[in-house]
Amino acid sequence: MERQQRRLYITQLLKQRSVDITEKQSALLDAYIDSEEVIEQCRLISVTTENLIMNLQENIALNNIREKLLQLPNGTVDKPYAQVFSLSQYGLEKIASFTLQFPESLGITYDQQTGQISGTPLDQGEFRVKLIFKLTNQSDPEKTHEKEISFVVNPDPKKLWKNIPSPADGIFWKPDEVKDAAEMLGHKLAVASKRGRSHAHEGIYRDDDFEHYFDAQTGYAVIAVADGAGSAKYSRKGSQLACEGVVNFFKNIPADEYKQLDDVITAYHAHKDEASKNALNEFLTQRFSKAPFEVHQQLVNYTAELAANGDEVKLKDFSTTLLFVLLRRFEFGYSVMSFSVGDGGMGIYRRNEDVTLLGTPDGGEFAGQTRFLTMPEIFADTSFYKRIGFRIVQDFTAIVLMSDGITDPKFQTDANLTRIEKWDELWDDLCGKNNDGVTVNFSTENENTATELLNWMDFWSPGNHDDRTIAILY
Repeated sequence: MERQQRRLYITQLLKQRSVDITEKQSALLDAYIDSEEVIEQCRLISVTTENLIMNLQENIALNNIREKLLQLPNGTVDKPYAQVFSLSQYGLEKIASFTLQFPESLGITYDQQTGQISGTPLDQGEFRVKLIFKLTNQSDPEKTHEKEISFVVNPDPKKLWKNIPSPADGIFWKPDEVKDAAEMLGHKLAVASKRGRSHAHEGIYRDDDFEHYFDAQTGYAVIAVADGAGSAKYSRKGSQLACEGVVNFFKNIPADEYKQLDDVITAYHAHKDEASKNALNEFLTQRFSKAPFEVHQQLVNYTAELAANGDEVKLKDFSTTLLFVLLRRFEFGYSVMSFSVGDGGMGIYRRNEDVTLLGTPDGGEFAGQTRFLTMPEIFADTSFYKRIGFRIVQDFTAIVLMSDGITDPKFQTDANLTRIEKWDELWDDLCGKNNDGVTVNFSTENENTATELLNWMDFWSPGNHDDRTIAILY
């Protein structure tokens, strides 16, 4: 404490005690202030005052820190976790140094050098993480303080769902998941169908189905995907019969008739005149369009047979959508004939270039409504022919057929099915750009593509737990 400060300090003490200093006593006061004893005592007072202030500031800083509600971003069990922890992020600028201590068995650690919190949570729940720190300019440089930070690890939503096998002895039972692969038209086909989580949780059946066929003699291939209506008690059989019926229909077309179709398509590609166009339309309307109608009729007959045997069944119990394509490779490209009724989607996809949507998904006034092959009214007027498509394409990355268990989570809206960006996202997703780190290798050398596709279909999408089926010709 400087001399002037000492004199002011002592003078104020005298005033507080009503002690007046006369002019004669002023010299005595000055000598007293300059005495070694007073100088030392004032120094001690100054040090004590500084300590008091510092301790008060420390207490205020500690109190502010301890009153803060700190919570790390949530983690998820078995999901890699990575976050950078910074003091400014949480308003902890009064902290000079710190470390974080996680429960040892949690699987999460803090890297002092990088400031990175990382690891994979092994357990779910709310955990307390210790923030061990020192304050800036604290009175005891070695003293550490602690504060608990909340860290919530959410359960893996997939594990909240049960996977109860469907009863194998039940009527019209089919496997809960199935995959297949084939070669056709110089390409490979991978196709997989998986029971949705909502069905697996209740131990009920997969309603989706698929079928495919390639005739090396004629060069024609057919791929079909169907989605049985969840509200129809035997729709799993309906989807199976629909896919099998389509394949059988095209199997039974005589080879010479396919030869005539080759000529029609070749002429159409070469001339694109009225005559060739009419010839193609005639085949599509007189022959190709009979496939869905014949399958519809098979469902009608099947229902009648069961009813005749005393079963209480109606046609709508077999309600199903149906998507299929009839494909052929020519020197000038690929012909693609298509038919669709119901939801889901199919398209000819060229990566980063364009997509040709094959058919328009049926919607309804209310969410979840769609049209089914079992509805006689879809064949009642000429609008039926709008369900039929024909394309010739030079090449493609993939021709894809999907039930709505895939299109709903991956495209969200029917309008998005026309956007190449959404198809590119789907393809990137299939190729490994997803949160699960699951990759489908579409190399023609890969023998496990269908298995990988089946695994990929385990992806998580909140609120989307329907059966999933996808066929990819690549």
